[in-house]
Amino acid sequence: TYEIEGELPLTVYVTEKSVKVQSSSCPDKLCEHSGEITRSGQSIVCLPAKVSVTLESTDKQNDFDAVVG
Repeated sequence: TYEIEGELPLTVYVTEKSVKVQSSSCPDKLCEHSGEITRSGQSIVCLPAKVSVTLESTDKQNDFDAVVG
């Protein structure tokens, strides 16, 4: 768990496989409602708090270039 201090503090919860905003002081809480990110390149942004969290991977074998369905 990481506490990000600032004008609007927030808490980011990090596990081995995901990241999410656990709590935020922003009024709309969209960053909390965005849920967990689990893939390299995904982001969570809290504009009122001016915070961006991006998941990056050093393991290129599990990094996707495209998904076809």
